[in-house]
Amino acid sequence: MGITDFIENIGSEITIRIGDVYNLIIASEDKTVLFLLAVGLVAFYCHVVVLFYKKLSSRDIFEVHLEDKHGLGKVFEIVSYIVKYLIIFPAYTVFWFLFLAYVLIFLGATDSTQILFLAALVLAATRLLAYLHEASGVEIAKLLPLTFLAAVLLQPTLLEQKPFPTEEIIRSDLVPTAVFYLKIVVGVEIALRLLYDFKLLLQKVRILKTTEEESEEEEETPKKKK
Repeated sequence: MGITDFIENIGSEITIRIGDVYNLIIASEDKTVLFLLAVGLVAFYCHVVVLFYKKLSSRDIFEVHLEDKHGLGKVFEIVSYIVKYLIIFPAYTVFWFLFLAYVLIFLGATDSTQILFLAALVLAATRLLAYLHEASGVEIAKLLPLTFLAAVLLQPTLLEQKPFPTEEIIRSDLVPTAVFYLKIVVGVEIALRLLYDFKLLLQKVRILKTTEEESEEEEETPKKKK
């Protein structure tokens, strides 16, 4: 079993359990229960977006500090930095992706596959802007998810008593599609980070080279005067 299959199996099991709880709640014909569920979901969604949008749009989600490190300390700091982007960032992405997608599906979005696509689009666009123009990324990270929510709330099917996708659909379509988009978003982030770090490395090399040339010129100037 490959890593993708393993992730899909775990994701399917978790999604099925979430779906069971959701179906149990909407089985009630009490409109008050459905209304309170919607209120809770909308409030939770808005609270999380407002609370964490700056972190999502930050170019440097994780930072490396080598100035005060020496020897093995530098090695550990670099390894820690790489591990964070290879393990913690994917987990962070999974949280945001599932949060954006599942809350809107619960609220009554009709096409779950389209919701997954839009959730991935919001994440990828926000992360790209974080590297191109961080200030714009901050605004997009706040506005896009809320606009996304508004589009769902304007649907006439909102709060209809629709069951969550069946186990067969979850295993064959929903989770595999989610994993596919997640791999793309994580891949985009890793590529952007590598390009950005390479750019920083080139800048440091140029600065170091310029400093050395200036030092050599300063050493040669007194000799010429003599």
